[in-house]
Amino acid sequence: MSEWVKAEDKLPPEGELVLCWYEYFRFGSYNRMFQTFGIGCHYAGNWCGEVANGIRARVIAWMQLPEPYKKKAMEKKYVCK
Repeated sequence: MSEWVKAEDKLPPEGELVLCWYEYFRFGSYNRMFQTFGIGCHYAGNWCGEVANGIRARVIAWMQLPEPYKKKAMEKKYVCK
């Protein structure tokens, strides 16, 4: 399983989608920083995707995405003779 990597220590390969833990500032009745997770990529020196939305958005850490789910081929349970 992948481990979280601090964004200040190492960046993911350019253009590769990764799972990110990030923070952003939210105005209105909240008026504070929030932390959450989302999918993003690092490209040309900037973070892109949902992790770049919002005021003062900053990626804190990232990890590789797992392999996508693949449906297994149906196994034959009964053999007709």
